[in-house]
Amino acid sequence: MKKNMEKPAPKIDLERGDKKPNWRSTFWPFFIMLVMLWAWQTMVGQLTVRTIPYSEFRAHLARHEVVNAVVRQSEISGRIVPRTAPATGAGAPIETNLQSRGMNASVAETGPFQCRTLRMEDPDLVRDLQASGAQYTGERPSLLSQVLLSWVLPLAIYLGEVVG
Repeated sequence: MKKNMEKPAPKIDLERGDKKPNWRSTFWPFFIMLVMLWAWQTMVGQLTVRTIPYSEFRAHLARHEVVNAVVRQSEISGRIVPRTAPATGAGAPIETNLQSRGMNASVAETGPFQCRTLRMEDPDLVRDLQASGAQYTGERPSLLSQVLLSWVLPLAIYLGEVVG
């Protein structure tokens, strides 16, 4: 008589603590890591990009100091390279003009910087960007952020509450 050559399936000893792998225990650290990475990128972006008023952006645009711009649905971001000797109406340095208007002089740095501003309804914006010689483009919100924030995150929270 032939003996059965197959090995029997290992038995799970629940008293010893052997368990089947739980997918939820590996999902949450991965999800938390993704959220932390997204938060880190957002924080670094906030620290390296200066937020300026729209009027200041338009002033830089009028002086042809905007090198490039990305026009999004709710904001405009870009790179500004201030001229070394800005031309102002009174012939005074820009720091003096800013102080006379009650603005902080540290805003008027002479070095290039990345900026962002809230987008306003301005029908002349594209025409003025074209006239200034700046490179510009439009940008939609990324598909990944739209799907992640509107579908995946709420679904993951819901499943975490229902299953957990």
